[in-house]
Amino acid sequence: MKKVLNFFKKPFRTSPFTKVSVLLLLLSFLILLNNHYKIFKIDGQSMHDTLGDGDVVLVNKQFYDGELPRRGDVVVCLSGDEILIKRIIGTPGDTVEIIEGYIIVNGNLYEDEFGEYEVSFELLNDDGEPIRSWADGEPLYFLVNEAEVHLGSKEYWVIGDNRAVSWYGKIDENDILGKVYGL
Repeated sequence: MKKVLNFFKKPFRTSPFTKVSVLLLLLSFLILLNNHYKIFKIDGQSMHDTLGDGDVVLVNKQFYDGELPRRGDVVVCLSGDEILIKRIIGTPGDTVEIIEGYIIVNGNLYEDEFGEYEVSFELLNDDGEPIRSWADGEPLYFLVNEAEVHLGSKEYWVIGDNRAVSWYGKIDENDILGKVYGL
């Protein structure tokens, strides 16, 4: 027992070789992390309840180097200059439309455990404030109708899980930056 206690009292002696080895290992880890993963902070409520405003996610930038994105994957993607986090609903070759707020993929109602609401947008007055129901005071929403969209060989249709407030639409395969890790 006394030898064990003495071991912890002695300062650790490290050779210059050990210090360099630890430094190289740390540097290799940081390079690997930077090349394969990126950290993003969620800004907004479009992925609520899955991800909330201010949540931090780790994105695997090379996940799709060996396989194609699949329906249900949560990805970080570009739309113009904006970086978005969305769920893939439509894959290459699919036909997607929205009827009275419901997403239809290849002629079938799309249902999953993530999207709680129909696709809609909140009605606002000229001052940008929500128009409320005179009966119960709740904000009024307009259910979306979108014409049928056919996805090309490298196109995906994405939307956030909070479908009442989320941007949705087509993105190109090259606009997918990576898959959100751990979902």
